Amino acid sequence: QVFDSFDLAEVASLLWAFASSNLSHGELFSAARTVLEQRVEDCSPQELVHLSWAFSRVTKADDELLSGVFAPTIRAKLLEFDVPRSLCTLAWVYSNAGVLNEELFSDMAHVLMPKVRLMNAHDVSSVVVAFAGIEYAHRRLFRALAKQARSIVHSFSPLQLSRTIYGFGVSNADDDTLFRTLCEQVLKQRHLLHARNVVDILVGLVEAEYTPRRVVKPLFEDVPALSRWLGAEDATQVLHAASRLPKEFRSSCCPQKTIQGLLHIIQRRVQGWFRFRPQDLADLLEATQELSCIDAGLLQSICRQFGHALRSHDCSPSVFLRLWGALAELPSEGRNMVKGEFHRLKPLRSVLEERL
Repeated sequence: QVFDSFDLAEVASLLWAFASSNLSHGELFSAARTVLEQRVEDCSPQELVHLSWAFSRVTKADDELLSGVFAPTIRAKLLEFDVPRSLCTLAWVYSNAGVLNEELFSDMAHVLMPKVRLMNAHDVSSVVVAFAGIEYAHRRLFRALAKQARSIVHSFSPLQLSRTIYGFGVSNADDDTLFRTLCEQVLKQRHLLHARNVVDILVGLVEAEYTPRRVVKPLFEDVPALSRWLGAEDATQVLHAASRLPKEFRSSCCPQKTIQGLLHIIQRRVQGWFRFRPQDLADLLEATQELSCIDAGLLQSICRQFGHALRSHDCSPSVFLRLWGALAELPSEGRNMVKGEFHRLKPLRSVLEERL
């Protein structure tokens, strides 16, 4: 009732406090959004950071808010921000929300470039992950980030280490020296790694095509002990990483028992309300075929989710082609099962016809 009497600094402090406690109050954030749409230009740089961080932290940030409301004001006041910390936090905000605003990121990269040597481990990991999808446009920045990461590698926490490896990996950084340095730290911190850390490290190393056996084997050995903390998406990513290991040492790094354990996690999760993202569904199909571990029950579960995946806004043309190609590569028995499901489920046929 008194919200309208708050000034922007008080709104920012209130939302930051709620988000820091991981509390998502729908009416409060909706009211704050309305205020921001009208008065965002009046926000100070610090208020912009706190407000955008709060929305992203409680998963209430979308492209309309971040690109349409925040981005123009952030770009207009970019030189007023505390560099590098505030800009690194903003990079995390957009990355966490899955929003890529290339104009804003180009401006941020230009401002960040001279300040990379001042970045700490948190800053480096945030920026690397946020810019990973557009690394090709900011290679000078990534070279500077790699140099800074090597120089401060001993200060990385397990989370920062895993996110840094993931970010450099998915950006296809070609720097064996960097990955060797980071992997040495992984082995030293192995006993501290949580399940999500292991997943990010494996995915990053596989994407970078840097998979020394002495590093990936211990990580895969830790997967069974961490399985209680793995979700279906995590298990899918580990399976996909295993499927892309060099064949000469794949079976010794990720034995059949580990693969079956990961499949069990996925099958258990899909019994409920869990829904795969299209990208994860494509990864799962490709991985199970490469590892020769798909079974009728799992394939049936995949078919039940196929319609939802095709209707998702995340199902880009390239992901759709991956899904369609993976189904086409199934053994004849699997293809016949998929055909039967398609004929049985009319809504699935309809959305498939629209896609085709």
